Amino acid sequence: TLRQYPETDTSKPARYARAMAYLKLPDMAKAQSEIASLLAEEPENPYFLEMMGDIKVQLNKVADAIEPYQHAVHILPDAPLIRVSLGSALLGTENPKYVPLAREQLETSLQMENDNPLAWYELAEAYNRLGLAGKAELATAERYFAMDAYPQAMQFAYRAQRQLAGGTTEWQRANDIAAIAQAQIPNRRN
Repeated sequence: TLRQYPETDTSKPARYARAMAYLKLPDMAKAQSEIASLLAEEPENPYFLEMMGDIKVQLNKVADAIEPYQHAVHILPDAPLIRVSLGSALLGTENPKYVPLAREQLETSLQMENDNPLAWYELAEAYNRLGLAGKAELATAERYFAMDAYPQAMQFAYRAQRQLAGGTTEWQRANDIAAIAQAQIPNRRN
């Protein structure tokens, strides 16, 4: 990427590509410099804001990542991955006041894209912090189900069923995961 987009190329695509490359290296100072220059020109670009949030997280400034992620979600509310990043950052602050908002962001993201294992992992953590053990177990079952890890999905679905009220939507979903996972396990051995 850095060969294809040398520093002499000051176009927006080149600066964005370099910011991504620097983020992966990691060279956070250069990544932050590139993305800051882009945000100076386009302060309402949700992808630039998302990357600024990503950089803040990598710098262990998780609380500072919340604002750019929130701004990006405000601009682009139908982007589930940005919502997952926001939810993760909110939980990453370890501040209990952010847990309900993290839950909201993660639930919304999963309504749009329900096969994201990271979103299910983070949602399980939010439920756990809120004392919703049955929902945490179900979210973990969903995570493993999304990963085609059927034995684990079945195990956590059964655990969820034991903690959820019978006949509820969540209990039925746990039942469905357990049944589908159980049916898939013999097929994986062949």
